[in-house]
Amino acid sequence: MFHTIGLFDEITLSPATGISFTSSGIPVPRGRANLCVRAAEVLQKYSGIKAGARIRLVKRIPSGAGLGGGSSDAAACLMGLNRLWETGLNRKELMKLASKLGSDVPFFILGGAAIGRGRGELLSPINSRLRGWVVVLKPKFGISTAEAYRAIDRGKRIPVARNAVHLTIDAVRKGRMENLSVYNDFEAVAARMHPQIDKLILSLRMSGAIQSFMTGSGSAVVGLFMSEVIASSAARRIGREQKVSALTANL
Repeated sequence: MFHTIGLFDEITLSPATGISFTSSGIPVPRGRANLCVRAAEVLQKYSGIKAGARIRLVKRIPSGAGLGGGSSDAAACLMGLNRLWETGLNRKELMKLASKLGSDVPFFILGGAAIGRGRGELLSPINSRLRGWVVVLKPKFGISTAEAYRAIDRGKRIPVARNAVHLTIDAVRKGRMENLSVYNDFEAVAARMHPQIDKLILSLRMSGAIQSFMTGSGSAVVGLFMSEVIASSAARRIGREQKVSALTANL
């Protein structure tokens, strides 16, 4: 299940000769190791265009957190450069290109909420009526997605009842946050390596979160709240007590 939240980076694109990339805020990979640069190169190759671009990124979404920050940046660059270079690609074509950059990049072309199948690139949109606030807690440590998958492969996965998936889809469509049936295979694996994850999840629940869980392959933990006041208070207190980065965003 994918669902966007109101936490975002800022990307500015302008014409240039060649591809250049600069960033501020949270440190990110440079050069071809950065998904923004790779997105530009993929679009250039596909469209045959020779134009360049200056890419400037203000990074706010924590890295190594399982929040899809790098993937959303790549998607934004694909969509923005498609306009800047006037390549005229439709959304379906952009999503196909996005899948070359990462399994969850196509979702950020689509946006909103969706069920991901296959590697995550086969998307079924959902009309979400969920409304509320999200507290994002990012510990000082990050978790490599590749390492998380290797750990999953070594362990035993707990089968998830099919009705749990249907219950969650129904809850999203009806806006019933309390009825979400959330399960994350990565959570138990990550918590064995980093016990603080369980502590953060418990802290959110004790602070009034209707749901709390690790997002993606971690290391970020999120709590879902109906009240902005309660969410903000929980973020400040847990951030101070647990010494983690604490952010709030709308759902």
